[in-house]
Amino acid sequence: MDQLAWNLGNPDGDLQTNLNAYVANSPRTTPFFHPMKGPMVTQTLRGIANSGPQHWRGDRMGQNRETVNGELESLEAAAFKEFNPAFVELLGREERLSQADMQAFTDFAMALTPPPNPIRQLDNSLTADQQLGRDIYFQVGDITGLGSCNHCHTLNPGEKQFGTGGLMTFEGAGVAENFKVPHFRNAYAKVGMFGTSGSRNRDGFTGDQIKGFGYLHDGSVASLLDFFAADAFNFPEPKDVNVSHVVDFVMAADSNMAPVVGQQVTLSASDNAALERLNLLETRASVTAPLPECDLIARGVVNGLRFSAMMTEGGEYLSSHGARYSTNQLRTAVAEGGVLTFTCTPPGSGQRLALDR
Repeated sequence: MDQLAWNLGNPDGDLQTNLNAYVANSPRTTPFFHPMKGPMVTQTLRGIANSGPQHWRGDRMGQNRETVNGELESLEAAAFKEFNPAFVELLGREERLSQADMQAFTDFAMALTPPPNPIRQLDNSLTADQQLGRDIYFQVGDITGLGSCNHCHTLNPGEKQFGTGGLMTFEGAGVAENFKVPHFRNAYAKVGMFGTSGSRNRDGFTGDQIKGFGYLHDGSVASLLDFFAADAFNFPEPKDVNVSHVVDFVMAADSNMAPVVGQQVTLSASDNAALERLNLLETRASVTAPLPECDLIARGVVNGLRFSAMMTEGGEYLSSHGARYSTNQLRTAVAEGGVLTFTCTPPGSGQRLALDR
């Protein structure tokens, strides 16, 4: 994100028919996308591979999917290729990217993945307040009149849905157009604007701005508390308390990678804190359901020789030379003068990182 809003409407553009699917029960009040779309904040490129049509309005619809390497490409890949004209129309390039270059760019963009949520606890658990927010998010069925929070902002990590099912929805009174439901994996990154103007302002001016744009398509809402203050939401009483719990949950919600990914510890003798951290990493690496959380690799020096291994499903470590070690054997080796750094890597990456010679 560049923390900016861009007004890239084209007065010479044409109306575009809206062919996107909608959330169940939602009114459909935007049959066409108008070329004068107004200011829109930049959305992250991370995680678009499973987020449906692109742009805030979903006006990059991916209708013309191609067969690539023998398989029908995803809607998201086809939608991304619809940005090719922007190289000429916005950036001033003489011609669009070649088909091969645009395919390479698409492959790159589809591989970009959001990082672990830095707010969520490393053991992937929720605090009491976050859990209360989750319960409201999934179980209260009349939050907006359309259904629960999850009815629109679908959260199902097993299906790679992190706040959106890629569908359109009616935004309520005061918003001129329907929008595609956005994901919220990076909601925590939008904090820093204070003092939403108008009726949604809860606290008045609260100090100098850290960021000039906040939430919604145009960045006009400073905080999620201000966002949920809209008349469209119907939270159970005590409203302020329950809203704060939902905000806590959204800020700590699931991302593509578990919180423990990227965490590491270097083990040395008689370091109890390091041993506790290693216990945590090993526990998370042993998780396989509902989704694997990480691969745990160990690299360093054992008995004066370079050592590299990966923790297996059975809890043993398989070294790059094919030998197997228990965690106690590795801890003993460290106590006898070895040095090992343990790192939680994304699931599926450990063998390449630890076992390839």
